[in-house]
Amino acid sequence: MAPLNDLLGLTPVPECAPEAAPGVPLAFVTTGVAPGGHHDVSGLGAGRHLFECLVHPWMRAVVTVRAS
Repeated sequence: MAPLNDLLGLTPVPECAPEAAPGVPLAFVTTGVAPGGHHDVSGLGAGRHLFECLVHPWMRAVVTVRAS
């Protein structure tokens, strides 16, 4: 969300850059999670994956998937 990122001087991770419409990141449209909820992600390949809350851009996580 550009206004919040601009206010805080943050740059969103590239995974959040595609937009469904101006100011509406595609990830928000497809993965919106209610407060206290969770979102299961499947199909992640081995490696490092970056996640960012689009409402609170300072909330970021790195998930490392290891091959089994």
